Amino acid sequence: MLLQELCKYYERIPLEERVPLFYTTRPVRYLIRLDKKGKLLTPQPIDTAQSDSESKKGRRGKERPVPDPNRSANTKPLLIADKPEYVLGPQKDASKKPETKNRGKEPHESYLHLLRKCYEETKLDSVNAILQFLENGNPRDSLDLPDDFDEKATLTFVVDGRHPTKHPAIQKFWFRHKSKEAEETLQCIICGKECPVLRILPKVKGVPNGQSSGTSLISANKEAFESYGLTQSYIAPSCPECAATFTAGLNALLADQSSTIRLGGVAFSFWTREETDFSFVSFLNNPEPKDVTALLRRVETGGESVGVDANRFFGLSLAGNSGRATVRDWIDITTDQAQERLAVWFEQQNIVKANGTEGTPFGVYALCNSTVREPSDLPPGVPNTLIHAILTGTPFPLSLLANAIRRVRAENKITPARAALIKAVLTTTSNQHTATTNKKGHLVSLNTDNPNPAYQCGRLLSVLESIQKTALPGLNATIVDRYFGTASSAPASVFGRLIRGAQPHLSTLKRDKTGAYHALDKRIGTVLTQIEQFPPSLNMQDQGMFCLGYYHQRAKDIEEAIDRKEANKKKPGKETQQENSPEMNPENKPGIVS
Repeated sequence: MLLQELCKYYERIPLEERVPLFYTTRPVRYLIRLDKKGKLLTPQPIDTAQSDSESKKGRRGKERPVPDPNRSANTKPLLIADKPEYVLGPQKDASKKPETKNRGKEPHESYLHLLRKCYEETKLDSVNAILQFLENGNPRDSLDLPDDFDEKATLTFVVDGRHPTKHPAIQKFWFRHKSKEAEETLQCIICGKECPVLRILPKVKGVPNGQSSGTSLISANKEAFESYGLTQSYIAPSCPECAATFTAGLNALLADQSSTIRLGGVAFSFWTREETDFSFVSFLNNPEPKDVTALLRRVETGGESVGVDANRFFGLSLAGNSGRATVRDWIDITTDQAQERLAVWFEQQNIVKANGTEGTPFGVYALCNSTVREPSDLPPGVPNTLIHAILTGTPFPLSLLANAIRRVRAENKITPARAALIKAVLTTTSNQHTATTNKKGHLVSLNTDNPNPAYQCGRLLSVLESIQKTALPGLNATIVDRYFGTASSAPASVFGRLIRGAQPHLSTLKRDKTGAYHALDKRIGTVLTQIEQFPPSLNMQDQGMFCLGYYHQRAKDIEEAIDRKEANKKKPGKETQQENSPEMNPENKPGIVS
């Protein structure tokens, strides 16, 4: 199914935008300009390299669709566009170089032989012009090659102002030439026809961690991968047309930033069978609040289209392993299902900001990177697991929760992205201790009546920290910095000590900041009434609830502080003792929230 859908995607691409079959887009650095009779117009080749380019490809020349360089160690020339060794012949001192001394003129002669065959079949003047130039003496003697001429770069010709590789007749000739490499007759797994199939398939470009020359989607180089006595690409036989078509379709997807995202060493491509204005990648990468709101409204008011006539939505994740590509996931659903599950996903991650205001949606990049120290540390399994759960509507695995909580402890930060990821996991899982549901609005903001003891313990730690910071302003390290790990995993072992330690701070506040004392003393009493006893230990889900309790309480405190500060601005001269409370200072944020 995957290969068939890739073929259909290629056929959907407008003709003027398609990369021809058995062609690939790669950097071409040097252009030799000829007239229609094969006369050299400029002795020095045009260098298209961008010396100031940050991209390695940019420094190797301008990218153009040219014949695919899928060749082994054997001498196999490429049509018209190839390395200087093939196009111009060996260098004068080539015999001194170990890598070329045994090759001699063989690459150049094979290139000329292929060019003659092309002219015999196409009778194109442009091909004849190239032949006239190359066969009229040593082409290197006619050219003024610069001292820094790159012998590994790709070189091609421009005849009478046009690129011969763009001519349809040349593209058809190259397809026929490559198709002749198919020898053994088997049934193609894509079209189902009994026909000659390729032993080595075209390469897929742009797969993360794959070779720059391309990776193989179908290949078997060891006995363990072989079946029914079939080796290499014969394990999944493909005729030349089908192989070139699905490869071109996949290459087009991987090269399109509106269809593919790369994260954690994996490329995720998304497309639909028929054209649609729905862009899944934009929602995953950088979701705009207005677009998410429109999506939620559309899903709530519209019905789901199912059945054989429904437009299909496809998701593919690929990772490279040297010269081979690994399909990590393949998803086939309807576009309506994709939109519905995406809407559910945004509800699952919805949570208030750190200042208590309405939250904004996060892309998978921000959520996945919240689980690691650096983006380069992100393992492939994290984004793949997250995107699979989003599209399939299955519960998020607890491994995502564990990764987020691990970073909270390591950095002493519950960022909004981490809180959103924790909340998303908890809303799709439940156990006997955490009464979590997928109900809309659940765990979005502070719930003072939440029956979960771990949630209330998180709230309590936030209140105790506010007491400490208000009584002792300017502290470098708070109780959160010292005890968050223990409090969130074994509350009974530490909260008695923390409550006793808060009493001297409350006495200080009662003497110096009466308004703050009454506010915090009332709050700690309210939270304690929700806790019958401190749990001796918390499992992973309850540790997540602890984090959310802390995050929600602090967000609420900051929200109220901002509101009161704005209210006081409207009543100049009417300051009260409550301005000394932590809520009246929104800048007095604990280190655990950012």
